[in-house]
Amino acid sequence: MFIRMFGRPPKLGDFRRIYLFDYKFRESKSLDDILERLKGKFLFLKVKDFEAVIKDARDRGFVPREFKDAAIMRSMTVEPPMIYFVLLQRDDTGGRIMLLETKSSWYTHEKILLSMRAYCKSAGIRCWYVGLGRTV
Repeated sequence: MFIRMFGRPPKLGDFRRIYLFDYKFRESKSLDDILERLKGKFLFLKVKDFEAVIKDARDRGFVPREFKDAAIMRSMTVEPPMIYFVLLQRDDTGGRIMLLETKSSWYTHEKILLSMRAYCKSAGIRCWYVGLGRTV
């Protein structure tokens, strides 16, 4: 999948914008709960395919240095993918979401922020916008 889109595993610089959100568990109490709630709506991806992205994000201070668990997903219905979600669980209360917007995305900044409300509600978490990560 990534070879087709990027020609290699993705890197942080491959994305147009990086949105950072913190989240707290609500109805969902773990990443497994989130995955169960989002099953059928999102395609779950291998964390190892995003190791370079996570390492670069860590080096830039976008995500916690240490985290307990991780999950990566994208919408099942949009081709080519425009958004990837990297969920990192920091502790038993929550963690950080790194939303990666591809260069083929036509979403506005406002549309992404608005859509995150529905995403978080469906996932059973409370999240809030922290800021944009810069790739340069």
